Amino acid sequence: MIAGGCGLTNDDATSAGSAGQGAQAKHIEESPHRGPGSVRCGRCHSDEDREAARWKEIAKKVGHDVDAMLETRSTCTCCHIGEVKGFGEPLDRVCVQCHEDVRVRITGMGSLHCVACHDPSSAGGTLIRESAWECQQCHAKQQGNRLAIDVHGAEDCTNCHRPHEEPWTLPRNCTDCHVSNDTHHGENAGESACNVCHRPHEVGGDAATRCMDCHDKRKPGAFVKAVFKNGHDCASCHDPHAAPDAAPRACSSCHTNVHTMPGRGSDTHAKCESCHSPHDVQKTAASTCTSCHATIQPKHPDPKGQSCTGCHDPHPDEKAASATLACNQCHTKAANETAFHAGTTKCRDCHVPHAFDGASALPCKQCHAKESAAGSSGHGHGDCAKCHTTHEPRKKAPMCAMCHETEHTTALDGHLNCLQCHENHPKDRKPLKACIDCHAEQQKSGPHARQDCNACHRAHGPDAPMGPKGPSSPPSCESCHSIAKLPTLHSLNGHQQCSSCHSAHDAPKSDRKTCLSSCHTKMEKHEPLARTCTGCHSFRVLR
Repeated sequence: MIAGGCGLTNDDATSAGSAGQGAQAKHIEESPHRGPGSVRCGRCHSDEDREAARWKEIAKKVGHDVDAMLETRSTCTCCHIGEVKGFGEPLDRVCVQCHEDVRVRITGMGSLHCVACHDPSSAGGTLIRESAWECQQCHAKQQGNRLAIDVHGAEDCTNCHRPHEEPWTLPRNCTDCHVSNDTHHGENAGESACNVCHRPHEVGGDAATRCMDCHDKRKPGAFVKAVFKNGHDCASCHDPHAAPDAAPRACSSCHTNVHTMPGRGSDTHAKCESCHSPHDVQKTAASTCTSCHATIQPKHPDPKGQSCTGCHDPHPDEKAASATLACNQCHTKAANETAFHAGTTKCRDCHVPHAFDGASALPCKQCHAKESAAGSSGHGHGDCAKCHTTHEPRKKAPMCAMCHETEHTTALDGHLNCLQCHENHPKDRKPLKACIDCHAEQQKSGPHARQDCNACHRAHGPDAPMGPKGPSSPPSCESCHSIAKLPTLHSLNGHQQCSSCHSAHDAPKSDRKTCLSSCHTKMEKHEPLARTCTGCHSFRVLR
């Protein structure tokens, strides 16, 4: 019965005992697997052994309980019989006693024993060969450093593999299945060309990482610069199954939202190759600008090392009006492009774009011709920067006293604001306004109504160009009026002090009260009915 449980021949079963008949014998006839048990039982158990008193006792021990073994069809105990000496040998050793010429040739599986692939228990051992091809039971998962098999995993492994033969892989012509992917790639054209780039069980796109294995050894040696992480690989531009001279894909096939510089040269800029080297696309294109713009040597500071592209965006937004970046993107003190100069003037209106420095800024007279012409006439107003801040022209100008300190300290009350009388961009030193513009009442009447104010007054300073020399107070009357030549009563003592009767801007007073209160106090009773004294006492020459 032991032999029957192990799948022995009918003869082997008979020699092992009569209990191997019936249902067990039927199983023996149907089982194609003749394992090492068919010889082991006969080698140890003779007819005399079976008659021994311990036979029945031993037959019930582990590994010899044939009734239980046949009931469960346990194939493990066919070769591993447990307690009995010599029957506990590992199965891989037992298999080779019959299959000594069979070896696993697949490199990674060389250390496995037979039952790793062959299942002796499958259908009573009838599918022991077929069960060995259930490869995906293991290879659907990663095996150590070998990835799980996905590509070709659904194909029959026997198409390419022979586990017990050398070579254990059968090279196949990939185009038998992949008819549309016949390749003409370089020197590898032919039936075996696919294997140069592709591994049998890897995803097709993985082959793109292998381009450098060949191309970094060729000339020109720039190919390695074309590939970068999260960017291009060779297959991004080149169809690996196309002819060697096939044109690469257009850049726009991937970079659909990239726009190039408008305006002059837009046709040239629209060609990516004009600025980018196909096999060195990561390198900045800034250095290529000079290949076309050799005569332009920008003097603008380049702290970020971006050269031309620091100001000119080679790929502006589609809605951008210009590819030239606004100056305030770097010069952040300005809120916008016109914020530095009066809110209407752009930076490039004063600064030459490719000579962008303080020395090359256009002179103020470029726009302010009238003011510049006036200021350049002399008198220290030709330098605009003395009064104006270049990038804040509307900022309040410094006080004139910064330069005209003497005039400021000697100015009469009401004359401290220079611009009340002077123009800020004067053609000469003559005041813009006349005295009468403010002192109209003084010019309407009085003895000096027709006189030039500057004959007696100076607005400021002892060195003022207008008015008499000396301190700022008006000159004496005698500077114009000779006392000796004045008529009638003017020649008398007591009447020679002009201010006793006159003021500069009022007519002489000749009423009775003035004469009596100032000098002639004792003449109150003299002609009391007279309203004026000059009726009889004349200061004029009577005709």
